[in-house]
Amino acid sequence: MDCPKCSVGKLNGISVTVNTLYRSQVLQGQGTTVQLHLEQCFSCNGVWFDAGELKKYLAEELTILDSAPIAKELKRELDEKHAKCPKCQVEMVKQQAEKNRSVTVDACPRCHGIWLDAEELDHLELKQLGRLKRFGIELENFFRSLIGKGNTEGL
Repeated sequence: MDCPKCSVGKLNGISVTVNTLYRSQVLQGQGTTVQLHLEQCFSCNGVWFDAGELKKYLAEELTILDSAPIAKELKRELDEKHAKCPKCQVEMVKQQAEKNRSVTVDACPRCHGIWLDAEELDHLELKQLGRLKRFGIELENFFRSLIGKGNTEGL
């Protein structure tokens, strides 16, 4: 498939393994894994997610797919460009990302796939990591409250 944004690169298949259950269930041995088969353009670093794949990817708080930085002018050009869905060739629509309203994604109204330009996935991942860090702080505070004001070094 051709890249829907830069029109230069081809989409390359990449596989990412994610667990279908949340961490607490995984720790109890209840998890099963699924492979996400994503497509990435190595020319502009954009990534295509089929319907539901982005939600699964972000649910696991993964930071596997890093985008190499691109020139601001090219980034702006790619952000503004309207593109056709690489799967069904329908004109994609721009919409705010579900997990981060400051990120605009290209979504296919027919197959519900999502295209993320370079660095957009990084912004979504950073938002997820922020949630993870806040959870860690809350967890640490919880344990501190359990053991009182004693020595909590090393928690």
